[in-house]
Amino acid sequence: MKFKINDMTYKIIEVNEEELKNNYLKEHPNAKKEEIYIFGNTNYTEHIIRLCKELNPEEKIRTLKHELCHCWMWNTANSNQIEYNEEYICEVVAHSNDFINKVVEKYKMLK
Repeated sequence: MKFKINDMTYKIIEVNEEELKNNYLKEHPNAKKEEIYIFGNTNYTEHIIRLCKELNPEEKIRTLKHELCHCWMWNTANSNQIEYNEEYICEVVAHSNDFINKVVEKYKMLK
């Protein structure tokens, strides 16, 4: 499934746990594969959100929402901000909620 955010097209794909870990290792080469515990990830340069296809449907949606938050922050907010305070978190939630819900509903319709 594809979606747009600020004229950037992203793709949501489901991959097996092994592929998810291997993609994570490309971005974090010092990580140890056997210690990686991951349900999804967002690659900003490839414009891809990867979800673990072995997850149950509820956990998959929860993970998608989490990854969409990363995507929204990277593409619209000050993602380089080092310290996050309550006001910043409230702004992220308030401004990303509609975007996230629209993408999730579209994703659910395809399942």
